[in-house]
Amino acid sequence: TITYSSLINGFCMQDRLEEAKQMFEFMASKGCLPDIVTYNTLIKGFCKSKRVEDAMELFLDMSQRGLVGDTVTYSTLIQG
Repeated sequence: TITYSSLINGFCMQDRLEEAKQMFEFMASKGCLPDIVTYNTLIKGFCKSKRVEDAMELFLDMSQRGLVGDTVTYSTLIQG
């Protein structure tokens, strides 16, 4: 999970969000389920690019998978 999160973060830092999202989906398809850090990384990337709706979709997906947002999640979404 750490390696995938690092790759996703790199894509987000370069504003390559579609590639970040593809990597996120790829990791899940390989049986490596995203954790709160992975979700927060992609949520932050979407918010920085003013794609708050996409960030909210990820938050809902995260919640449906049983993960609970932390202070990073909520502060990122609030700052949107």
